[in-house]
Amino acid sequence: MIFFTNILLATPSAIPSIEVAPIGVSKKIKVVLRDLKQATKIELTTENGSVLISEQTNSPSFAKLYNLELLSEGNYILRILNAQREIEQPIEINRNEVLVNVLSRRDFFLPTVFLDQKIVNVMLLNQRLTDVTVMLKDAYGDILFTEKIGAVFKLEKRYDIAALDRGNYQVVIATSEKTYYHDIRKK
Repeated sequence: MIFFTNILLATPSAIPSIEVAPIGVSKKIKVVLRDLKQATKIELTTENGSVLISEQTNSPSFAKLYNLELLSEGNYILRILNAQREIEQPIEINRNEVLVNVLSRRDFFLPTVFLDQKIVNVMLLNQRLTDVTVMLKDAYGDILFTEKIGAVFKLEKRYDIAALDRGNYQVVIATSEKTYYHDIRKK
């Protein structure tokens, strides 16, 4: 049996300054990031999540020009990720240019999951107030536990896994917009 209780959630760090803009009438975009407080990953993906470009910076600022001429027409997502946040900027490539609508940018707080001896701590700032489901799976992908939680703004749970055998497990946190996977190892 798995037990849970509430715990405190740390305040996430400030959002970096982000500028994503097309360069004239071309298939090029500039990406400028400022006020980066930690390692940040920049990814360009297809709509279904296939990663086309991926790079990381440890600097407090980042600027780069991306030539997207070789990409076919369609919708793509520029993702900016650090340990606490994921920012998604949709990008549309048409025949002659790249279109960027900053009003369609989405910002997500990433969940924090850590194992403290035999207690799994799960924290999520759910700013969209969507329903949240937390699952625990074993190394074979079998679901050991599922908790469906309503539309909470701040999720803070502790799950006691003392009764489980040593080994690898996966914590899955699912909202209507995102699903996050965290691997843990019970010693």
